[in-house]
Amino acid sequence: MRNYLKNVLTLTMSGPLKNAIDWASRPPNVWADKAAAVVSASGDFGGGRAQYHLRQVGVSLDLHFINKPEFFVNKLQHNPPKFDRDGNLIDE
Repeated sequence: MRNYLKNVLTLTMSGPLKNAIDWASRPPNVWADKAAAVVSASGDFGGGRAQYHLRQVGVSLDLHFINKPEFFVNKLQHNPPKFDRDGNLIDE
């Protein structure tokens, strides 16, 4: 499901999600004056970059983003780790 929401290679939303947003924004713009929140989960900062791009698109759609509270969690790791550096499961 993650790949439908954010493109891992370009750190932005995927083509299908952008296409759905574009179709829904045709007159009459169903996004206008709606409240919106953005949530993501990813390694490093890819999710944050995708959020930033989605917010940029939302401005042109007249969306009203909920801006607070805001927080970022980077590289959350369980002890002991469940995956190695290559993403292979090491603890079943």
